[in-house]
Amino acid sequence: MQGTVGWTQVGGARFAKDEVHYRLVPQEKMIRCPCCHSPRVVKLGSERRTIQGLPVGRKYVFLEVEAPMVQCLNCGSVGPIDLGFAEPGKGYTKSFAKDAIRLVQETSIAFAAQMLKVSCHTIIGILQSRLAKNKK
Repeated sequence: MQGTVGWTQVGGARFAKDEVHYRLVPQEKMIRCPCCHSPRVVKLGSERRTIQGLPVGRKYVFLEVEAPMVQCLNCGSVGPIDLGFAEPGKGYTKSFAKDAIRLVQETSIAFAAQMLKVSCHTIIGILQSRLAKNKK
């Protein structure tokens, strides 16, 4: 499902009007330190996040993710695990961001936002993140 390697869907899809929601939990191999990527971690609970994925047909896709909070036994850092398919702190998948950029190149920010069911500010944020990455 949309590049979610290392994650398992729990339960069935939940449908609501023009949306579909999937609940995902990480496989054991994904539970690593967010800084040094060591598997030597202690779980400290979890953080629930809702991440918007690419639409499928006329349905908007949302991934409800249980991201464990961990403390690393190697470097001592504490935080949520790396999701892999979404940047830290972002409410959309990497593939969603790529599609938004492609849409803006062919249309306008307002049209891309309407098609992807997000605000213009979200599209502008995606573009700014892309520009910041290109500067590095």
